[in-house]
Amino acid sequence: MPADYERAVSFILAHGSGVELHALNELEGGDRYEVPSDSVVEQQLLDGQRPDGGWAPFWAADYSSLDATCYRLAQFERAWIPSWLPQTALEFLRSRQRPDGSWEEDESVRDLVPPWTKPGDLAARLYVTANCGWWLINGMAHGAQGYEDEAARAGAYLEQYLAPDGSLPSFLQTHWLAAALWIRLEWGQPDLPEQAKRALDYLATRLDDETPAGALGWMLTTLAGLGIPEEHPAITKAVALLDQQQRPDGGWTSEDGPGRDTWVTMQALLALIQWEAGVPGGLSEPKVAT
Repeated sequence: MPADYERAVSFILAHGSGVELHALNELEGGDRYEVPSDSVVEQQLLDGQRPDGGWAPFWAADYSSLDATCYRLAQFERAWIPSWLPQTALEFLRSRQRPDGSWEEDESVRDLVPPWTKPGDLAARLYVTANCGWWLINGMAHGAQGYEDEAARAGAYLEQYLAPDGSLPSFLQTHWLAAALWIRLEWGQPDLPEQAKRALDYLATRLDDETPAGALGWMLTTLAGLGIPEEHPAITKAVALLDQQQRPDGGWTSEDGPGRDTWVTMQALLALIQWEAGVPGGLSEPKVAT
């Protein structure tokens, strides 16, 4: 059965951080709750940014991580601070791209990183490349310019590893990030790029009851507004699975621990609004009524 939006809102109100409460308030119209101002939330999100423009991950306090920086960019986008992303973060990503168009974390942190970002591992390299490439091209939706070449090189690098069945030798997340990147690279064309179609078709075969809520919400919010039909099997399956995973308290469970449950719930709520209501996505789309 469809998710209960009111219970999700109540969960976020009870447990949300300033950033999450600000995002909820904007989602509902911008004047529903007493929440921190745009400037306060912006400063909270910028907190911890390192001189090179990146952010440190939980596993290395003195290192600027590509993956951690992409996650912070996602927080900026979800918080709906009038449409912008920090240019310094995008410049950090650009500065770390390798000559072949890929990205990976530095070899110096090889023994510290989690498996999905391990330098020297192809699956991790494809994931980090798709993530960084997506955020550079997605920056265009927030007014950033000048990253098309880097994004195109990332897309070309990923395409080398795309199998005929639409699979990449990497994690599920890599597939929707790569598909989103390929779609944006050919923005304005009447049809989805062939490589994106194949990746999305492959995703539809891989989603199941074991796919975490955080992954489902991440996938749906990334792909919203990119011209993918809402009846595509990958979308309908992800929406149905996300609906089923809502807990009795209104929240969704993060595979990264209870501390991330509110973030995952905020993302799930946005994802379901965008796709169940046929909302095409974007920072100024209609809000949810509770």
